[in-house]
Amino acid sequence: MVLNKEWFAVLILTAGCRGDGNRATHPTPHDNPKTVRSQSLRRLSRIFPTPTPSTEHYLNYTNAPPWPLPKSFSREGNRTLRFASDLSFRCGAAQDGCSPVACQTRVLAAAFARYAPLLAEPAAAAAAGPSSDVVESIEVCVQSGDEKLTPNVDESYSFVVAGQEPTVLKAATVFGALHGLETMTQLVSMYSPGTVYNTPVRVSDAPEYSYRGVMIDPAITYLSPAFFNHLLDGMAMNHLNVLHVHWTDIASFPIVSEAFPELSKGAYDPAAVYTAEALRGIVEAARLRGIRVIPEFDMPGHGGWAYGMPELCLASCPSVLDVTSNATYDFLAKFLAEMTTIFTDPVLMLGGDEVGLDTRDPTTGAPLLLKCFDLDPKAAAWLKAHNMLSANVTAYFWERVTTEVVPQLNRTAMVWFGMPSTGDPPVADLPKSTIANVWGAAEWANFSIEHGHPAVLSVDSWWYLPPYGGSGGGGTWPEAYLHDPCTELACTPATRPLVLGGSVAEWGSSAASFDSAVWQGAVAAAERLWVGAFNHEQPPVVNTAGRVRTDILDRLAAHGCRMAMRGVHMGFYTGTGSLSGTTHWPVGKPGDYDFVPRAACPSDWL
Repeated sequence: MVLNKEWFAVLILTAGCRGDGNRATHPTPHDNPKTVRSQSLRRLSRIFPTPTPSTEHYLNYTNAPPWPLPKSFSREGNRTLRFASDLSFRCGAAQDGCSPVACQTRVLAAAFARYAPLLAEPAAAAAAGPSSDVVESIEVCVQSGDEKLTPNVDESYSFVVAGQEPTVLKAATVFGALHGLETMTQLVSMYSPGTVYNTPVRVSDAPEYSYRGVMIDPAITYLSPAFFNHLLDGMAMNHLNVLHVHWTDIASFPIVSEAFPELSKGAYDPAAVYTAEALRGIVEAARLRGIRVIPEFDMPGHGGWAYGMPELCLASCPSVLDVTSNATYDFLAKFLAEMTTIFTDPVLMLGGDEVGLDTRDPTTGAPLLLKCFDLDPKAAAWLKAHNMLSANVTAYFWERVTTEVVPQLNRTAMVWFGMPSTGDPPVADLPKSTIANVWGAAEWANFSIEHGHPAVLSVDSWWYLPPYGGSGGGGTWPEAYLHDPCTELACTPATRPLVLGGSVAEWGSSAASFDSAVWQGAVAAAERLWVGAFNHEQPPVVNTAGRVRTDILDRLAAHGCRMAMRGVHMGFYTGTGSLSGTTHWPVGKPGDYDFVPRAACPSDWL
């Protein structure tokens, strides 16, 4: 079966939403397929003023290996190839171990439509060069046609791009094939669209960690449903596969619930909401890019429940649910059951951090934290009647949630963990299946693992993104690049299966500031989570002077150019610690910068 671009482009119409107005030049799935193709090729075929190579760096930029770096990557010759302007995808035969239905799935049909314009040469260049230099089709062999995206899905892939043998992409699943297409696209020259140098190129690849995430909080700063497509595209470019969304926060409650419509009174504006239809569209757009969406509804504190349903919360601390009331658990069971009909991932994030942190003692100004329950007349009376201290009330809450609510949902619970003094869930007492998302010091991950809990690391000093990054440049380059979870935790064969991976965390950037705040740290963490430990790499990633290896910097610069070409813009350092558009890529340690010129990027991409 042969799928050409004109045929399968139609199938991407439901792949996502149109980007924000300032990204109008980036093709979207709602455009006419022929318009998408011609628009993409026009962009890729512009004639850019190519800088005169004056340093070895520049030469490395133009032919830098992909990001994240594949586990096995080799260029085995000097042959130059071009992907044909009418490039097609051929599905492998069943007798070769290929699924006959894989290429007919929505996931691959949408992927072919996205990647074909990025791989193919412009039609105007088709007459140049001998026919033997042109790759007319890519053979795709996927073992399984199952489109279900699960936490442990096989994401491995391999391919060869060559002229004297077929160009073949192999993968165990459609989601591995997505990563293969992305990596193959990154081989294409930025200056000669459709051209791949130094072939044959052989790649064999698989991720080190199954959880490679980005967390965002659109309840702090509303992001339109349309903007999510831009975010998902950036994640796919970096093999990031989990989008954790903090849908509710103290600031607002933008989720529209059919069962409890009054909750969305907590939105900033009646238009700044997420309907069930919009949410399902985001989930599907993510799935088509191999990205899971894990929803978070923070409880018992840190939430905006009281804007629409104040009866659920403490009078003393409106951001905190009244955990002493049976009605709270009935409500949570019904609300979360509704949310599971929208969010299909088997993991449900229930928050749990910073209970009462936002409410201050009027005398001392200190956060009330769990004192909220002592100061609330109804809750205080309940505590006295049950001979319970406020210090124990969150343990009571989590015991009821995990034994009464979660079992009804057919979901695995995930909670924040990192600073028990602020009321974080008592992980040691929760069911072993509960995932600990560690946001404080890495030592809390070891605590969780010692008690048999899977862990995802979002350590603030590594992976909290600007402006909330921790000390030492956390969330920025190169600090975000230098932390491998299992190296930091000294994993053993017994503990390694419990270290799922990690996630960067972005708390409240607007659409306008999102790219500059997110991508520098996210790109760095993406390679570390894909590749794994770096301490065995030779030569060392960081030399004795604290400088990151030049070939890594070259790949970072080249990848930043590729991302910019596709409408996703990494932030730059000014050299003073702030992020803005400048003439350099950030590559040194904060306060001690090296700079790599971004001259290799055509200026109108930036």
